[in-house]
Amino acid sequence: MKYTTINLDKEYLSIEETSIFTDTSVGSLAVARSLKKGFPFCKRGRKILYKKSDLIEMIESGRVNIEKGE
Repeated sequence: MKYTTINLDKEYLSIEETSIFTDTSVGSLAVARSLKKGFPFCKRGRKILYKKSDLIEMIESGRVNIEKGE
């Protein structure tokens, strides 16, 4: 198994880094882009980049808070 490290100090992540950061396959990211769904992305020429703050915001928007019963 190949392990890849990512630099979390970067503002923008590549497709591969986004896949690792979000635990989403590269293929699933590609399908979501083609359907205009999923994480927002930027395109510079042929390069696709994901803004890390957008990824965090989308992940946290699906967060479910559980209150402890008393």
